[in-house]
Amino acid sequence: MKYLPHVQEAISSLGYIKPEYDTALAIMLETNEGQHPKAIALAYRKIGEQISRDGKRSLGLRSNVFFSREALQSLTPAGLLKLQDAHVTTLLRAALSHFRSRMIDDCRKANIHQFKVCAAFKDCPGCMEMGGQIIGSNHAARLRPNSCAREACALSIMPWVDYLAGIR
Repeated sequence: MKYLPHVQEAISSLGYIKPEYDTALAIMLETNEGQHPKAIALAYRKIGEQISRDGKRSLGLRSNVFFSREALQSLTPAGLLKLQDAHVTTLLRAALSHFRSRMIDDCRKANIHQFKVCAAFKDCPGCMEMGGQIIGSNHAARLRPNSCAREACALSIMPWVDYLAGIR
């Protein structure tokens, strides 16, 4: 399962989902590849017996929200504080990490070991700090800066080859 290590990292770092649900989330990402993590989280919350209307109300959820008992059981106490976002944030962090990892692996096969960091948000200190930098593949694998304002760091990377280096 290609997403499993990324899901495990997201679960460990964020602490919203219990570790024993890592395989289920990795399977959801893999079988729904190409869909946004928000749609995947919704699909996950739809699986199984739904919480009753009164149960949803007591949790502060709208009565028409899909939320299965298993999805609720997958949450840690920290995840219960972010009912609507816990699954989405965990899946998004895992997906973004997977995309960066896949880019690094593909570039290494082509003997490309440098990357340009692409900032995603102008209001994020991490994006402003890292955006435009040229970094090596080892650094790219652990890209999320401590100053990142988001739980699911959206920095992306692109291969960098300085074709003019030999003629300057």
